[in-house]
Amino acid sequence: MENANNYSGKNLRGRNFHDKHLENCNFQDSDIRGASFANANLKGANFNGAKAGLAPYWAIALVIISCIVAALLASVLEFFVHRTVNIIIFTSADTTPETIWDNIWLVGIISVMSVAFIYYIFKSLEAALKVTLTLGIAAIGLTFFQGVIQAGVGIASRNTTESVTGTLIRFLGRNGIGVVTSIGIGVVAVAIAVVITIAEIVGGSKARNTIKFMTYFMVIPPGLFLYKSGADARAIIPGIVLSLPVVFIGNYLVLKVLSGKEEYSLVLNIAVFFASIGGTSFRGADLTDANFTQAVLKSTDFRNSDRKTDLTRTCFADAIELNYAAPGDTILAEPLVRDLLVTRNGQNKIYDGANLRGANLKEASLIKASFKGADISEATLQGAWLEWANLTLTQAVGTDFTSAHMTGACLEAWNIEHTTKLDDVDCRFVYLLENNCERRPSSEEFKFAPGEFTKLFEQVFNTVDLIFQKGIDWKAFIHAFDNVRTELINTKGTEIAVQGIENKGDGVFVVKVAVPDYANKEQIYKELVQEYERQLLEQKQYYTFYLGIKDAEIKRLEEENTNIYDLLRRQADQPIYTTINTNNHKGDIIMSNVKKISHNNLTNAHVVGVVDADAVNVKQIGENINNYPPEQKQNLAQAAAEIKKLIDQLTQNYPTETEPQQKKVAGEVIKQIESNQTLRGRVINVMKAMGIEALQEAIDHPLANILCRGLEEWRESK
Repeated sequence: MENANNYSGKNLRGRNFHDKHLENCNFQDSDIRGASFANANLKGANFNGAKAGLAPYWAIALVIISCIVAALLASVLEFFVHRTVNIIIFTSADTTPETIWDNIWLVGIISVMSVAFIYYIFKSLEAALKVTLTLGIAAIGLTFFQGVIQAGVGIASRNTTESVTGTLIRFLGRNGIGVVTSIGIGVVAVAIAVVITIAEIVGGSKARNTIKFMTYFMVIPPGLFLYKSGADARAIIPGIVLSLPVVFIGNYLVLKVLSGKEEYSLVLNIAVFFASIGGTSFRGADLTDANFTQAVLKSTDFRNSDRKTDLTRTCFADAIELNYAAPGDTILAEPLVRDLLVTRNGQNKIYDGANLRGANLKEASLIKASFKGADISEATLQGAWLEWANLTLTQAVGTDFTSAHMTGACLEAWNIEHTTKLDDVDCRFVYLLENNCERRPSSEEFKFAPGEFTKLFEQVFNTVDLIFQKGIDWKAFIHAFDNVRTELINTKGTEIAVQGIENKGDGVFVVKVAVPDYANKEQIYKELVQEYERQLLEQKQYYTFYLGIKDAEIKRLEEENTNIYDLLRRQADQPIYTTINTNNHKGDIIMSNVKKISHNNLTNAHVVGVVDADAVNVKQIGENINNYPPEQKQNLAQAAAEIKKLIDQLTQNYPTETEPQQKKVAGEVIKQIESNQTLRGRVINVMKAMGIEALQEAIDHPLANILCRGLEEWRESK
């Protein structure tokens, strides 16, 4: 009994498999030209050696249509050129100044636009079209302006009875032909290139050469027709001669397109669009893990339908004429990526920032290739040769590196997680920073033993690495981290923690942030970096606004903030979880389950003084436990009361809806504190003896946080 999933070697031309479930079906060496697999489930399907594209009858029809269109284009071109030449010759006998000026203007427009188009066409098609269009618009504007001047001069000198409107119509009509002819030359040249490229895709080199010859020949019949119709014979030969260079440009574009020049990809994209109409369709199909090895794929449609075409881990090794398939917005759209998928050879090439998501690069040669900032998530690189490759900032979530060769690869800040497969990776050493810095193992005398590379990176599967090349402003980092952490907890219930901090020397720090398995590491990384940069900017503005210090002082403060000892102090100030039982006996204190647990609350976690059981407010979990003398408590209360009074007074006159407005109010409070010697001394004493946190808590006002940050900077500047 024949296997229902086996279509190997069968003729399936024009068959409709729309919306079918064809998982793991075998289409090896089958003829699927003109077949439709739109929206079909083709996971794991085998199209090895299959022949896709247009059905033979439709391919023949398209070649014939291309011939007809090419002939029409050549004829239209010769007609336009002949018409323009005829106008110049016909009016050349008129020696009046107006006619001579009109002819000079007309010839000038055509000459400038044609020369510009020809000059830029050898650089880039897009540039040539833009320049031609721009010059055309400018020529129309100048023509209008010149027409107004000519009409005005004629009327003023009473040498003409023609109205201004009549003069403009005549002037724009004559010179408009020059603009239209010039733009038309460019359009026809591109159109000829598109038609010949379609013939190449559908019928091969024979069809291309046939139409190429036809375009040269077909500029002659229109001239003969016009001659027999009574047209001026003097314009026939110039018209034909001037048409031939345009045909040459069209054929030149075809050569550039077929050689793979990206600057002329517009022609190829248009040609592929038409050539894929009626071809094999995989629009919206799920081709996950499908195999197109050595399949012929010209005139094949991979564009999206109402669904997105899924090419995750689809194999295109040695696929034939994949560059003539309609890629849509899949990873096939980028020529460099498409070539890599087919050849599996990316050695010494640059793929920085490329979209290789879901790419199938099994056993690909990628030695010394650069994938900096590229997305290779969900791709398979099983057995790939990645020795000395640059994977800096590469997104590799869900990527399969099983048995890959990675000796000497740079893995700076690459993004991996528990779904990334690193089983049996062959690696003797790697670098954690670019330019062969931070070798692992650190000593050149040692190499990874089998399995050690995998173990090294298993511990970072659930971390986000933040690399600071020019030191860290710890104050800005702590605020940024707390803000992002709070936002993640409140919106997604996601907890993050600082797992470790490494000082690499020369001002380079690496902060490892632990995240849950399910977290979006890429998004968390972006939020932390963006919030840190925002805090840096805000802090600089804060220094300038409140303290009025100069750039040199700002730089000094920033450098002080990067001191590693400040970090160590802050790391040490972690919450201490205690249970205090007074048992109604003064000084009888039992502390149970005392342990240091980090919840990344890097501030407000101090334990100060000796605990007095009568004075302590018995609580659990990370509260400040303070035992202050009565006079200090009195100073704190008085200072807090006066400051709160100042805030209340100022908020009656100043708005506080936005953060900048709140900072302005805080700045005014600080100015009044500084001008009041008694209050200033009291505030400084309180901050020295009890800390800024105690003052902030005592003020008990929504602006207390911003104000106390300002007071802390104000005190440090004194």
